[in-house]
Parts: sequence; structure tokens; C-alpha cells
Amino acid sequence: MSQVGNKQFNGKKGKCWINDKRYMNVFNLTVTITNNYEEILDPRDDHYGKVQIPNGYSIEGSLTLRRDGSEIDFLKELADATKNNLIPEISIVAKMERNDGSKAVRYRYDEVTFDSYDLQKFEQDSAVTELELSFKAATFEEI
Repeated sequence: MSQVGNKQFNGKKGKCWINDKRYMNVFNLTVTITNNYEEILDPRDDHYGKVQIPNGYSIEGSLTLRRDGSEIDFLKELADATKNNLIPEISIVAKMERNDGSKAVRYRYDEVTFDSYDLQKFEQDSAVTELELSFKAATFEEI
């Protein structure tokens, strides 16, 4: 009989790829999809409230890496694009897996743009330096 804890998803089995490169040092990933609505008066007779009409969605997220040097080329690409006023083509694939490995959920986020990023950051008394990247994406799909 399998334990209940093995059937749950948790962050220990989470994996992340940025532009098809696996990053072993991803510590945290959060992606939020927000539905956008337009509010209009209810068009039905004898209904005086308001109804919401779907009007697209937005995707926002944050990614935290523990800096180990593997992110240097990626940050250089971001910095070069920023300096030249360009938007690089970036996609993120994220995978969550059950503890027992019996099921996994993967999503791909495309047309990713990073709002801000720390090009350099260090703390004298810290054992680990983390890099947090806030991003937005245009599309997503389950893969």
C-alpha cells in the first residue's frame, strides 16, 4: 500500500528549463494566470445586476535561482538585450512531479519577458545568493 504523501505534488521534484536549458539551481517558481473580465449590465429582462464577460488573461510569475554560475550566460543575454532595447525570445518549461514519480505536470510558457532582474547582488554574511526574476508570458500550454 502506498503512502498518501507519495501521491502528493511538492516542490522537491520541481524542474525548470529556460530556453531548453535545464537549471539545477531553481529554488522557487510561481506562475499565476489572471482572468480578465469586462463588467456589463445584465442584458436579460428583469435582471438588474452586472455580468462579467471574459476578456483574455494575463500570465505573471517569479523564478528564484540560487546562484552557482550556471545563470551567467542567461543574465548576459538579458543584459545585452536590455542594452540594445530588444526583447529576446525566451520560453520557460516547468515540471511538477509526484513524490513517487507516478505522475508529472508540465507547462510551457512562451514570449516571456522579465520585468526586472538583479545583474549583481551579494551579501557579506549570506551563505547563499539568490536571484529572483519576475516575469510575464503571453501564452501557455500543457505539454
